[in-house]
Amino acid sequence: MGFLFRGIVISVLAVSFFSISYPAQALTISPARHKLAAAPGTSHILIVQVTNPEAQERSFSLSVWGAIQDETGRPVFGMGMDRAEEWLTPEAPVITIASRRTRAVKFLVQIPADAEPGSPHYLGLMVAPAAAPGATIGLAVQAVSLLELQITGIVREAVTIKQWNSAALSLAGGQWPFTLVLENAGTVSVPITGQVLFKSWSGRLLKEAPLSLGNRLLAGATRSLTPTFAAGDFIRLPGWYQVEARVRYGVTGQEARAATSVWYLPAAIVTPVVIIILGLIAFAVRFLIKLRRRPLV
Repeated sequence: MGFLFRGIVISVLAVSFFSISYPAQALTISPARHKLAAAPGTSHILIVQVTNPEAQERSFSLSVWGAIQDETGRPVFGMGMDRAEEWLTPEAPVITIASRRTRAVKFLVQIPADAEPGSPHYLGLMVAPAAAPGATIGLAVQAVSLLELQITGIVREAVTIKQWNSAALSLAGGQWPFTLVLENAGTVSVPITGQVLFKSWSGRLLKEAPLSLGNRLLAGATRSLTPTFAAGDFIRLPGWYQVEARVRYGVTGQEARAATSVWYLPAAIVTPVVIIILGLIAFAVRFLIKLRRRPLV
């Protein structure tokens, strides 16, 4: 399943995703919000207008921060929040603006060739009064223009279970080992979660257990896992059982499934069963020997 973004668009957002406000007569930046749709491997220029409201010439520092929303929907800015921060470069680390003048400031956007389409990146184009040596500038006196950066391309999420089987045809004891191989045949990396369902031969659900799959599965990657489950805690009778793996992946919540079957012999009955089988074999051998020694009439 996929969707397609096309074109290069730079515009002020018509709807508010974040809410940003500044006190009157403070450092200002416009537009307050941008939207840029760009293809991997391309470069673009963003221009913002920065106004110095003070009665004297001032120097201002330029930077790029990541942005996320908090629980109330307000923006939270910080460095190191998004790898896309490295894709933007201001025209200079520090600029100078004359008293009560406005200056156009450029930010170069360079999208790497391996950038993945999908969820947008939210970034802050930050402008702040240049701090004196040893001093710091708080967020309250900074100005920020919010950028919504959307990487264009076809987004296809496709994770498949290449292998799902038990380590043996018959299992004894309480620990059941399995082999799981996942493949991401899609175009983007995806988060993955999973669970295992244990069922009787008739399909009746006996137990659900979480399946630990690790972090995001990269596009084109294959991952091999060897999960083990303490099935002896809830399965005690010998017999044939079905074990199903379910892997949920991506922002669309799609699911991959695979099932395998195992014979289970509880450890408590393995020894008696072996003794009985050996006894039957020994009895059959002795019977055949006696039969062969019996004289013909």
